[in-house]
Amino acid sequence: MIQFWKLRRELARLGQQLRAIPETLWKPAAQRKHDRAFDAGFPVHDGAQPLGKKIAILLIYQPHGIQESILEICTHLLAQGFIPFILTNTPLSPHDLERLIPRVWRIIERPNFGYDFGGYRDGIKALWQWKITPGSLLVLNDSI
Repeated sequence: MIQFWKLRRELARLGQQLRAIPETLWKPAAQRKHDRAFDAGFPVHDGAQPLGKKIAILLIYQPHGIQESILEICTHLLAQGFIPFILTNTPLSPHDLERLIPRVWRIIERPNFGYDFGGYRDGIKALWQWKITPGSLLVLNDSI
């Protein structure tokens, strides 16, 4: 006899798969739209740190302003020899830009699309467009 919890788990999995069907129809179009917007250019801000061979792509989502922990992460990355390259999924206030710029190489403001992997993809894609090949690449987000 099938245990009830296993049946419930499999029914939940089937529900997830059925809900994913419409995504297969609209997701490719949404990705193409995002890629066109990326190619047209998202806002980019140069930071005070010089480009180095070790780059850290730091994806952040801070809709209520930059927390102190983000500044601490940037300071720690710099101490470890990594140059922070921020991709933010929300627009930054002038105050937040002022706080970040001394600690980073570059900042891109992008729409919150594609979850974390979408942000990482955009960061790597930007490096390719700028013809930058780091010796080491660290990819992380603000939830660490």
